[in-house]
Amino acid sequence: MRQVFKPLDEGSEFPDRVITSFPSVYLTLISVIQGVVLALLLTKTFEYVKETDLGVHWGQFLPYSLLSLVTMVLVTYEYTWFVAIYRWSPRVLDVTIPFMLGVLEGVPLFYFIEPPIWWSFQIVLCAGGAAAFIHTLANTKGPIFGKNDRAYVRTKASLRRNILIVFIAAAVCLLALLSSLTGLLNGWSLAVAFGVPYFLCAMWMVWADERFMSALHQDFGFDR
Repeated sequence: MRQVFKPLDEGSEFPDRVITSFPSVYLTLISVIQGVVLALLLTKTFEYVKETDLGVHWGQFLPYSLLSLVTMVLVTYEYTWFVAIYRWSPRVLDVTIPFMLGVLEGVPLFYFIEPPIWWSFQIVLCAGGAAAFIHTLANTKGPIFGKNDRAYVRTKASLRRNILIVFIAAAVCLLALLSSLTGLLNGWSLAVAFGVPYFLCAMWMVWADERFMSALHQDFGFDR
């Protein structure tokens, strides 16, 4: 009787398995991690919703809950186009980074009503995001794109821009932390003054990556 699988040494069976498993494993991993973070976000948010003194707590937790949701959606979005482009043999670091980002997304959710701590952990999260982009940039090699040098250059430029945006977001978080610690701003004024720029950084990244993906499709002769 014939076996249901091909031997690894038959033709291109081994690289084919690596190539096809990479995106499915990554998306499954991200889905599980982001699902856990989303469940935690909802749990912590509704803990505050059920508090009796809503006049105090809405202003304290709601802006940070929404900003955490924006961050979660952004991280998930970035991975969707990542797996559309990249294929390589996974290493331990490739598994570690999504878990690291998941932990860094989850920790601030425990500090919605403690802005200095929340903003502190957002700085760490931005640093983790920058590290993830730098790791991807280091693995962006010409052979991935074949002879399409335009797509290669475009992708590297997109990653460098995203690193810049993350550093800008980290600077916003740092200013928010300093304003909170010095008492310069607090409550809604703190959340709005620095939450809006943080949100705009996230929207800037999404807008830029949408343009990047559309242009990348055109580089290979496809419409998006």
